[in-house]
Amino acid sequence: MNKSFSLLEKLSTLTSLKVYVTLHNNKSTYLSFQKKRREVFFSLHKFFETAPLDVLQSLVDYAESAKQTSFTKVKHFIYAKQQEIDLSHTVKEKDLHIEGKYFNLRQAYEKINQNYFDNALDLKITWFFPKYRSFRNFTFGSYDRNLKLIKINYHLDRHDTPAFYLDNLLYHEMLHAVCLPFVDEKGRLRIHTKEFKEKERVFPMYKQAKEWEKQFLKKFWRENGRS
Repeated sequence: MNKSFSLLEKLSTLTSLKVYVTLHNNKSTYLSFQKKRREVFFSLHKFFETAPLDVLQSLVDYAESAKQTSFTKVKHFIYAKQQEIDLSHTVKEKDLHIEGKYFNLRQAYEKINQNYFDNALDLKITWFFPKYRSFRNFTFGSYDRNLKLIKINYHLDRHDTPAFYLDNLLYHEMLHAVCLPFVDEKGRLRIHTKEFKEKERVFPMYKQAKEWEKQFLKKFWRENGRS
């Protein structure tokens, strides 16, 4: 097919439905559609303009049938494109909370980066401040690949948090920048891959850190009214 064809034209040749397309640069929702009788209205991220024909065929097949098996190739494509999006320039240093009452995150991060990653990582780090109610999950930390930003729960900035636990947690989040996740053949996102788990267990006091984490959760929920 001629590369000069528009995305709308390409999709229209792949289905008997009447196709409408709106393109956007949304940072979180990359695809949505609505089917009405013999019409389908797509709202797609602009990166779909580079999608190969087999991905576009899977997209219209999914719109027609709603079968998850038709969506696997689309998932692979979206996830690959998602990894290419770099929004790290939008992170402002003034918005980062580095210095806690008991721990300085940058100092801890720089130590781990030097000792385990040869200073190869260039990431941002901050405390984040969730408000918890009963029966909510506790998020210890997270890594945003597009922002290249590690977030650590400020509830861990306390006198009884051992330094080895915070180091282990930072190492875990930094591994996400090294061990890339992938979408498997069934369309499931694999984040903690075999490689990730193997590297994670290399860290000294890994088992002790996991045990401390369990005890901390029990204590934290007792202190915050959860049985």
